Amino acid sequence: MKTFLKFILWVAVLGGAVYGGFYAYDNWWKADSGKAIREEAGQKIGDYAKSVASSTKQTATAFVKNQVGNFIASVGEEIQSAGLNLSGVASSVPAFVQTQIPASPLSGIIPAPTSSAFNVPPPPATIVIKMNEPLSFSVNSGQVYKIDWGDGLKDQGATETGKTIIVNHIWKNEGDYKVNVSVGNSVSTNIYSFPVRVYQ
Repeated sequence: MKTFLKFILWVAVLGGAVYGGFYAYDNWWKADSGKAIREEAGQKIGDYAKSVASSTKQTATAFVKNQVGNFIASVGEEIQSAGLNLSGVASSVPAFVQTQIPASPLSGIIPAPTSSAFNVPPPPATIVIKMNEPLSFSVNSGQVYKIDWGDGLKDQGATETGKTIIVNHIWKNEGDYKVNVSVGNSVSTNIYSFPVRVYQ
């Protein structure tokens, strides 16, 4: 019986210790010190989550920029490749177009304006051409176009399906002109505007 009483005594002591420990722990956790630990743990978890999110965002952004950069580079290579392949087809361009392209491109310094026909200051970027030399560009197939050359003359027309046409204009007087081009079809219309400086 003594052994049994010892066993009961130890069970009571251990039960009391466990209950007392739980009671103390529960009160401590609910008290301010437990609150501070919970807040600190929450702050650390939040900081870690923000760190992971920021790192993920930076990695994803770098990946997207890299992929977009690679795509743009490949498009540039395709355009360059197409340009190099098309350079050998100059003989297929109609003779009237070939004769209107200046023998050598303009380069160097453009002469200073000599009349009030020029804007001061000049546009930041402009197409430069000599008087009595044509400015040419193409209009793709199936388009309706209207062009105001800025010197009082206008052109308009339509291209046939499957054919591209060359439109050109010659300015008779020096000066700065604003060219307005409207090109479209039944789906959409695009309007372009650009400055042209004509000099002698």
